[in-house]
Amino acid sequence: MLLLPVASFAQSTPFKMPAEIKFDKNVVQKMDGEKNGTLSYYFTTNGDYAALKPDNKEGSLIIYTKEGNMLVVNDKEKSIIVMNMKKFITDAARAVKDMPKDKNVHKDSSAAKTNFRKTGNTKTICGYPAEEYEITSEKGKMNIWYLKADFDSALLLSMGMGKGAGPGPGSSAGGNDLSNIPGIGKNFFMAEMYKNDKKVIETTSITKTDYSFSSAGYTVRDMSDMMKGVYNQ
Repeated sequence: MLLLPVASFAQSTPFKMPAEIKFDKNVVQKMDGEKNGTLSYYFTTNGDYAALKPDNKEGSLIIYTKEGNMLVVNDKEKSIIVMNMKKFITDAARAVKDMPKDKNVHKDSSAAKTNFRKTGNTKTICGYPAEEYEITSEKGKMNIWYLKADFDSALLLSMGMGKGAGPGPGSSAGGNDLSNIPGIGKNFFMAEMYKNDKKVIETTSITKTDYSFSSAGYTVRDMSDMMKGVYNQ
């Protein structure tokens, strides 16, 4: 997450909690791995909001806004914690970039020997056309299927969701051009992922939804100031 660009975020403005957020699309994904379970994603067609909700009762609804806010909803306590991630991610990315690099470690790392290619394979996932991308390294192989969506998934991509372990758009590894990886703002959504031929992420449904979240009765706590200065100390 810390390495992803934040160009999709609008200029930071004082936060004002909307009375209601209406979503247009619902995507359900099944996870298979250390944390088995199901995630529901919610999107607005215009990309102003995106949200995710685990299927377990303890999981919190998390809503992202185009201004870079992350809203963590606690139904039990009827509270909403607000954190603006824009400056935090920007500072974190800068800190990582400025970290001293050990040339010998980098030279021998598997990241330096990563290969990426678009396989040319296509299929339909939940009614949407999808294309396959393959990333290989000394640690193994990863195959990712991206579908062309009719909703804007840029917010989740910006906040580090849905990119898997793939490099960021426009980056390179081992001299390979990775600019063809579907990137932020291109209405691509990561629908399936295989690690060493084992499916670890599967999209089970993509449907229209009339789901809406109302903030009535919730206490809103803006904790954005806590994210400031973490990488400037």
